[in-house]
Amino acid sequence: MSPTTRTKLLTVSVTVTMIVTAIVVTAFLSSSSIPIQKASAQMMAQPSVGRMGPGMMMSAPNITGSVNLTTTIGNALASQIKISLSQAADAAEKAVGNNSHSVSAHLGQANGYLVYTVLLVDSSYKFHKAIVDVGNGKVLSSQQLPMRPGMMMGHMMGGMGPSMMGSFHP
Repeated sequence: MSPTTRTKLLTVSVTVTMIVTAIVVTAFLSSSSIPIQKASAQMMAQPSVGRMGPGMMMSAPNITGSVNLTTTIGNALASQIKISLSQAADAAEKAVGNNSHSVSAHLGQANGYLVYTVLLVDSSYKFHKAIVDVGNGKVLSSQQLPMRPGMMMGHMMGGMGPSMMGSFHP
């Protein structure tokens, strides 16, 4: 894999890590929204001149606490990710063999575990999906994807929809 490709994959890895962190933070905050809703309901129950109508949202106060949740979760994830995206792509290529090449990779989850999912194409133009552990680089699963009508067209158009990646069930 060329140094430019590795740099691009590393950039994608960092971006995806930030997105996963944002998703985890959003999920955490939405699960703890009950006290905020109660406070909003109490504030709205008090009479005021500029009372808000139904369906209108109140903005949260601008506060700064001592523990930044995004940084904390990001650091926790970063401490567990020992394998780079490009290393995962290399491991997947070795597992598939047949002069295969990674064409897409992303950080995600499978069965509650943080993994890299790598899409590859071999020398016979057959697609494969490999699941690589982010902690040790072990290829957890490697399978050839069935060719379906429209699959190649979707890939050539730059899309990689559900028919391309499927779902992971070990």
